[in-house]
Amino acid sequence: YERIGKKCVARFSAWGENIDLAWVEHSRDGLDWERISRYQRKQPLDFSLPQDRCPQPGEYLRGAARDVLGTTAVSDAVPVR
Repeated sequence: YERIGKKCVARFSAWGENIDLAWVEHSRDGLDWERISRYQRKQPLDFSLPQDRCPQPGEYLRGAARDVLGTTAVSDAVPVR
């Protein structure tokens, strides 16, 4: 995760067979999560977020991906500094 001008960029990778969708989620407390990016279907998984969706210091980000069978997995939460 990094801020670039008025936007921020979140990057992660997902591995497995038949990854269907990937997205970025945000949480203020690490418990309740909300999707803040568009869906992406191909690697590399680089997400450019507009300024109004960039998390603030003290909040959390994580990557999420779903395969064609509907199984969803998420990364560890990363605190924003």
